[in-house]
Amino acid sequence: MDSDQMSVYDDLNNSMFARGLTKHDLELIVQIARGKRYYKDEIIFSENVPGDKIFILAEGKVLIERRVMPDPHLFPKLILTVKKGQIFGEMAFVEKNSRSATARTKSNVRVIYISSNDLMNLMSEHTDLACRIMTNLASILSKRLRRMNEQWLSAHAQSYILPDFEYH
Repeated sequence: MDSDQMSVYDDLNNSMFARGLTKHDLELIVQIARGKRYYKDEIIFSENVPGDKIFILAEGKVLIERRVMPDPHLFPKLILTVKKGQIFGEMAFVEKNSRSATARTKSNVRVIYISSNDLMNLMSEHTDLACRIMTNLASILSKRLRRMNEQWLSAHAQSYILPDFEYH
């Protein structure tokens, strides 16, 4: 591996994306991963735009924001602050859907990104790796859902009557 690939390897290895992955898994992923820098207040991706990459934050902080309906002209609400080693943009990959939020840099940042097509191709060639990646993504999404549930319950605790919620 050259020095750029070593840097990407180290960033991936120290991320939540790499949990449970082998050294060989990471070496395969490094072949399709790329690095990129963004400056403070730059948009990495926008809400409602098709998502074609997964991002791992290697340096800095990123804000995940969403406009609140019924008035999309209001300032966006902060959903999550992404920190070093965390993954973002994975929902569009998992759902094969548009972005559900906007990712904006809070500082100068460095990200590692993986094209959704490249990752799908890699996973189709290496089913054991695919299983480990999807297990990681499920775990990450489950933890985020638990946190959002706690926030939602705290916000609605005063009424004691929770509205019905249906999965689609």
